[in-house]
Amino acid sequence: MSFFEVLLAAGLSISALYFASFIAYLLVMVCAVIAFEIRKTSFAVERSVVGDLEKKRDPSSDGNATLPVRRLPTAAVGLIVFIVALALPLFFMLPRGGGSGLGANNGGAGTTTGFGDTVRLGGSGLIQENNSIAMRVKFENELELQSEVYFRGAVLDSFDNRSWSRSKNTPPNLIIKGERDFVAVEPLSERRNFTKQTFIVEPMDIPMIFGVPRIMVLQAGFPLLQRDAYGSIRHKNGFERVTYTVYSDRSTPAESALRADKVAYTTDVQNYRDLPDVYDRRIADLAKQITEKIGNRYDKAKAVEEHLRNNFGYTLQQKAGGDEPLADFLFNVREGHCEYFATAMAVMLRTQGIATRVVNGFHGGEYNDTAGVLVVRQRNAHAWVEVYFPGEDAWITFDPTPASGENDVAATGFVGTMNKYLEALETYWIENFVAFDNQEQRSLASSVRTGFLNYQQAIAGYLGRTQDAAAEWLADIRGDKGWEARRDAAIYGIAYLIATLLGIVLLVWSYRKMVRLKVWQRLWDRLLRDGKRRSSSFTSGCRSGWPKRVSFANRIRRRWNLRMRLECRRP
Repeated sequence: MSFFEVLLAAGLSISALYFASFIAYLLVMVCAVIAFEIRKTSFAVERSVVGDLEKKRDPSSDGNATLPVRRLPTAAVGLIVFIVALALPLFFMLPRGGGSGLGANNGGAGTTTGFGDTVRLGGSGLIQENNSIAMRVKFENELELQSEVYFRGAVLDSFDNRSWSRSKNTPPNLIIKGERDFVAVEPLSERRNFTKQTFIVEPMDIPMIFGVPRIMVLQAGFPLLQRDAYGSIRHKNGFERVTYTVYSDRSTPAESALRADKVAYTTDVQNYRDLPDVYDRRIADLAKQITEKIGNRYDKAKAVEEHLRNNFGYTLQQKAGGDEPLADFLFNVREGHCEYFATAMAVMLRTQGIATRVVNGFHGGEYNDTAGVLVVRQRNAHAWVEVYFPGEDAWITFDPTPASGENDVAATGFVGTMNKYLEALETYWIENFVAFDNQEQRSLASSVRTGFLNYQQAIAGYLGRTQDAAAEWLADIRGDKGWEARRDAAIYGIAYLIATLLGIVLLVWSYRKMVRLKVWQRLWDRLLRDGKRRSSSFTSGCRSGWPKRVSFANRIRRRWNLRMRLECRRP
């Protein structure tokens, strides 16, 4: 019952401390089982031996009932190692769902603000003060973390002075999975700079698939995936932890190509240029003042981005308000958080006829080099702007939020080091125990198969080189390369033969030396100590003890015939 209670706790908790408590529980449990088995066997043997002598055994006074307590932990550890060795193959064959509900998100609630279909200005201030973990991301190449990392989530295009929403309400397209749970999200482009990311995402209210722009291929075990008109992908796994792998194409057009892109917009992107029916005209005047001497979209976007970064302050406090909080932010308060900066840039560029949209997701995080993962917290929730360039058919990321708005400052010192190791342990626990699904099974099988093939190729290469060396040596011995080469080959052959014989002699000598060590005699005598004590206590006129020099086979035979020896000593 207690064992199944522990397993139930594993399904409800994701804490790595559970692993430590489970190991301690397993050790105590095995020790208890061994102790009870020893006591039970001791009672059975004693009763069978003294039953005919009409001697009742008193467990409280019999010294033979004393258990070798010091040996229990050693025996328990040995059994645990043996059990683990037998259970590992079965463990990796049985997938887990990875959706433990209790304890998820370190006690934090699911993410709502920033990922809904409607986001109000100022709504992400509270979420950016939340320090709970939102996701863990492992990159195939750690060098890719040196650049800015944005995990794209929801895309919004319609602004009404107070909130962003989606203007296209068309039903999402169902995504059909291919072999091995691979999903082709977009057709492969000519620019291919693929980045592989593996996500372990904590439960969120909006089941969004995150990834570095732009997601090309997705590998996940979700039964259903939906892709909306803006390219955002959602799953239907409900409020639970999910794991998946994303392949993104991070390649972007060159700045020269973006500056030269002057292709006119078509009507199908008009929703990205629409403005509210009523808005403060000073916003358009400010945008015109900043961009009036610039002749291309890219430099206009960079100018607005730099203006907001350098002339406005960052704060999580809700200061801007009124009927038009954006105008209050730009011309009165001049402080805000990422949603205000992204909204300001998007609307300012739209006043100049440039197609823009606001993207919500996560930016940056804390890299844990012990676990090799990027730990992204709720406070890393972020909003930025994407600008469309029709000639290149590309959405380019711009981030007008000042650098002071970065929230990935990690703890330092002893506390920071301990937190890093605890997070690494928890990441390992979730990845390999809680969320070990069929995708991870295939990945493990692929790794094992690749390792076996590499090992096989290495052996084949070594055998091939050995065969070539032997053929060359035989050619030298035959004298194909002259007398000197034949002499050298003979010397090398004799040297190798002598070295081989010396190695064999050394191995035989070492084996005999090890066999004759007294430690084996002492170990065997210690294992049979209980039998000798019990034998001497019931001896009456018969000889007792083991001969000093008895073969190993005779010792095994006599150990198994202990009961027969005790029977012969009866009066």
